[in-house]
Amino acid sequence: HSVILVFDGSSEDIINPDEIQFYRDLVSLSIQKGHTDIQIILTRVDVLEDLAFKRQKNMKKDEIIEYIHSLKDKQIEKVIEYLGVKRTNIHFVENYLSEKIDNIIEIDYQILKTLNEIISSAENFLVNYYNKNTICCF
Repeated sequence: HSVILVFDGSSEDIINPDEIQFYRDLVSLSIQKGHTDIQIILTRVDVLEDLAFKRQKNMKKDEIIEYIHSLKDKQIEKVIEYLGVKRTNIHFVENYLSEKIDNIIEIDYQILKTLNEIISSAENFLVNYYNKNTICCF
C-alpha cells in the first residue's frame, strides 16, 4: 500500500514535459485513494556527481560538495513543482556503480532511509485504513 515513482535524477528535465500531466493525475488519483505519502526516488545521483566534478574541476572539495547539494536541491524543487509532493518524500539514490571510489553521498544510508520512509508510509496507510474500517463488538 505504497506509491513509489522512480525517475532519473541526473536528467535535465527529470520528467518528460509531455508526461508531467500524466504523473500529476497519477499523484492526484493516488491521494484520492488514500495514498498520501507518495515516495519519489531519483536515481543516478552518481551521474549527477560526476557531472558536477567535470563542470567544476577547479573547485575545492568543500565547494564541490556544496555545488552538488545545490544541484540536488534544484532537481528536488523541479519534482515538487511538477508533482506537488512533499520534499521529505523525495530521495536520491545511486543505482549504477561509479568508477570513482570516494563517493560524496553515503549510498547505503540513502537507500536505507528511503526504504524506511516507504515502509513507514505503508504502515501508516494500513493503520489508518484498519482504524477507519474496524467494527468492534462488545
